[in-house]
Amino acid sequence: MTIKYAGCRLNLLDEDGTIQKWLNNYQNLRDLRYLSPEGIAQISGRRDSRSGNPNSRGLPRVNWPQPPVAKINSLYWPTGASRWAQGLFVCDRKVKDEITSIVRIADNPIISEELEISHPEGDTISAYMYLLAPRPVSPPSYSDGLWILPLVDERYLWQGKYLTNFYHPGYWESWDDAYSLLATALGIDAAYGIDKEAISSAYQEPDMQELSRSYESAAVILDAVAHSVGHRIVRDFDGTVTSMNWATSATRLASNQPLGNLVCGGLYGPLSGPTSLSVAFPKYADFHPYSGAHHLEIETNETGITHPDGTTHIIHSTMFADYSTRGGTADNTTALAALALQMKVDFAEFFTNSYDITLVGIQLWELTGWCDHILVDFGYQRANGSYAAHTRIQSLPYNFRVDEQLSQDDTLVVYTGMQWAKADGAIAARSGSTMQSATVSVYQPNASHALTDTGKNVKAWNGFGQAVVSGAWIQLEWITDVLVEGRWTVVSEDCP
Repeated sequence: MTIKYAGCRLNLLDEDGTIQKWLNNYQNLRDLRYLSPEGIAQISGRRDSRSGNPNSRGLPRVNWPQPPVAKINSLYWPTGASRWAQGLFVCDRKVKDEITSIVRIADNPIISEELEISHPEGDTISAYMYLLAPRPVSPPSYSDGLWILPLVDERYLWQGKYLTNFYHPGYWESWDDAYSLLATALGIDAAYGIDKEAISSAYQEPDMQELSRSYESAAVILDAVAHSVGHRIVRDFDGTVTSMNWATSATRLASNQPLGNLVCGGLYGPLSGPTSLSVAFPKYADFHPYSGAHHLEIETNETGITHPDGTTHIIHSTMFADYSTRGGTADNTTALAALALQMKVDFAEFFTNSYDITLVGIQLWELTGWCDHILVDFGYQRANGSYAAHTRIQSLPYNFRVDEQLSQDDTLVVYTGMQWAKADGAIAARSGSTMQSATVSVYQPNASHALTDTGKNVKAWNGFGQAVVSGAWIQLEWITDVLVEGRWTVVSEDCP
């Protein structure tokens, strides 16, 4: 068995576990602290809205499990864009110096080099990885100096890749545009891009307000976009990045079988999961969402999960329930129901397969949307001088899920702040304490700063003691109150 990095052979060294015992006593790898489980961009980048949208959902929050406990001579390879592969390998000072001279040249950025792991009992794994700062861990008896080499894949660097202009219009009009822009921001090879698989038309288009997140983590947004269309982000050992749907996951899972060299575990499932799924949509009228506390909920009744647990899972979508008449039926009920149904189908698929599999030796496994990670681990040295190794593949936890979804009908424009309008007809004066209303035309400034008719009409309420005459220029502000959950209100008038 061999482990090579940057063409240099790494020594396993720890024939009888002496090094691991030394580390356990004095610098236990459980407390190595060379990496935080989450990058700061993951934490800060998914909080609420960054577009000033008061009715925000925030990005889908993924409850990724913690990585396995760090061990020397192991490689952890997770799914997702906002997590990264990492491995800890050992070598002596001479090999460390040779590798460092290859990957760190003067003041140039570090470069990735090939990690190659092979074993007589299995396959060969090859992946390009980056070297972080090597760490000395020598016991006094080891004269050549013992060093740990922390290796990470490209996704570690994605923590520092940001979108400078991720807003609509002009930058993206569809999910395809969003994936293309994210691939560019992450520096993914333009010849390959992100392999985006089929997206159901029920997912409509991306929500432009929720995804207006300039200078935000592209990796976090990529995970959020994928989860919003029922996909999972998978980066394979060869560097291919796929936004994977469940059909491909099922094909890959089938190709991974039969499980040769199985030593422990296996496939199991289906898992128990929520009996029903409820999707909450914000209500929308007069080109503005209602108060954020009010939603239209569409229940799917049954998720189709074989072992329901009697609970309901709620997903908050950004898709508007469009009302021309408040208190009636949403005009786009059919589209909302189609979206809720597709979300149910994709949600239920997660519970159909689960596994915890340990295979002897180095075994290639095609990652799927169910996978949490692959762990390649080298253990003890046998009496004949060969080294034991195993490959463990674990699926995501039972309770892994998100509760936000970022679809939108891009014809449903949102007007915010103050708006200019022209009264189509007179708006009667307030009668006592009762406000009067009428339809007005909304105007917005063009590139020459001239107010231009948008072709959109809203109902405006007049709370003044005098009428607004027909043709008058007025300013409107969206005001939320207890009775009507928000309405456009006349706040000033410029009589012609």
